[in-house]
Amino acid sequence: MSSGRSRFPGPDRFEYLQTLVTEFQDTDSPDAREQILANLANFSYDPKNIEDLQRLQVTELFLDMLTEESENLVEFGIGGLCNLSADRGCRDQILQSGRRPGDGLPVQPARGDGASARLRNLALVFLEDCCTRAQVERAEREGQSHSALGIPLPDD
Repeated sequence: MSSGRSRFPGPDRFEYLQTLVTEFQDTDSPDAREQILANLANFSYDPKNIEDLQRLQVTELFLDMLTEESENLVEFGIGGLCNLSADRGCRDQILQSGRRPGDGLPVQPARGDGASARLRNLALVFLEDCCTRAQVERAEREGQSHSALGIPLPDD
């Protein structure tokens, strides 16, 4: 393979991503679901994949993961959303996500001793990328334990 060329160029890339999405939807194995979602989150980091991921409705897949019981699925979902939020169109889609303004994104409440440091850090990155400081401050003033998007803020 020559340098600068993707392992999955053009249509092959789309087919590969489509295979990942299909496998994620079809598998019952929790470990396989986590691995596939982690791969999709990694692919969402590359701007070359944005259009294909949008066509495959991966943004909605990541959004759906925010209400999962598995902390890993939530983490990979947030990671994928953070990666996609670099694209203005994806960011707008994430923020709107079919909900009324101000309702926020659904995230399962933290269990046990609270959300992991990784989840808090990912949520913070998402907030910094997608929300104005005024939006975050407004949510804090309203006494909510979550951000304007419904994602827990890290403890200061």
